[in-house]
Amino acid sequence: MQFTNLTREEAVIESARLLKSDKKEAYSLITLFGLTAEEILEAGASYEDVKGIESILI
Repeated sequence: MQFTNLTREEAVIESARLLKSDKKEAYSLITLFGLTAEEILEAGASYEDVKGIESILI
């Protein structure tokens, strides 16, 4: 997936969505923007999805 001119807010929303289907792309966005677990949870990701990737979260 190719993103151009993605804002931090858009990255948070997209990473929360991608955690359900494409974890590799979600990881890329999370690490690129330095997203936190709180941001991703507030964007609608499930607790289980976020807990599963806690090692890459700030």
